[in-house]
Amino acid sequence: MGAWLAGSVKVIHTLHGIHYLNYSNPVLRTMLISLERMLSKKSSAVICVSRTDRDRGLENRLFNPETVHVIRNGVAAAGKERIDSDDLRRELSIGPECPVIINVARLHRQKAQHTLIKAFARVIEKIPEARLMFVGDGPLRSSLEKQTAELNLSQQVRFLGMKRQIQDYLAISDLFVLSSLWEGLPLSLLEAMSVGKPAVCTESDGISEIITSGDDGILVPVEDSESMSEAIVYLLTNTAEAEKMGQRAKVKIQKQFDVHRMISETRALYTELRGQI
Repeated sequence: MGAWLAGSVKVIHTLHGIHYLNYSNPVLRTMLISLERMLSKKSSAVICVSRTDRDRGLENRLFNPETVHVIRNGVAAAGKERIDSDDLRRELSIGPECPVIINVARLHRQKAQHTLIKAFARVIEKIPEARLMFVGDGPLRSSLEKQTAELNLSQQVRFLGMKRQIQDYLAISDLFVLSSLWEGLPLSLLEAMSVGKPAVCTESDGISEIITSGDDGILVPVEDSESMSEAIVYLLTNTAEAEKMGQRAKVKIQKQFDVHRMISETRALYTELRGQI
């Protein structure tokens, strides 16, 4: 710690999103901005996982433009499913005729799952056999479960909690949805796209760096449940187009968001800094 504060060692500081810029508490937001500036000032390099984070960070003077680098998140090729898809559907009481929507995220205000539940209530009116799975846990679980019950959706919505083998649940899903208010560069979206799942997501920060709307997914305005429901219904009823979007998404991840590319760029930065010692 002393060497770091004295500036005699090389330090790389990685920002996995700068969500505190969206905090409503001004005291907490100011405190975290000050802390970020201090950490960045003492760092030889700052890594942002998205261009959006870099640009917002520069706008808020969080770090020096000469030391910031963008190294986007990457994901590895998906492993083999551990559970047979038919068995998992039976375990979850989801029939083979039911299209499945999946949300993989913390149940938190940032992720705005209340918007997705409102959208799903509209989806059910047109596709009554549809099902929605939430994979993840968090402080809003009870609130979201209450909302689901109030909308009479308890039979169609599953809250599964934390799961280690996400690919098993992606395998039985037809559509991936993120309803976030803001994001850095969400790994859950990259993982879903890497296995060919079409996605409906909000136009929030780093998500727009991943999805080209209408080509490899669909982007909708933040907190717009009506637009979200329309996009979901479109992809669930136009399965050929959804399949094409999913395949284009898979190719994009392989080309632009591969974990080996991320490792290579990170190693190159470390090597460069080591040469400056």
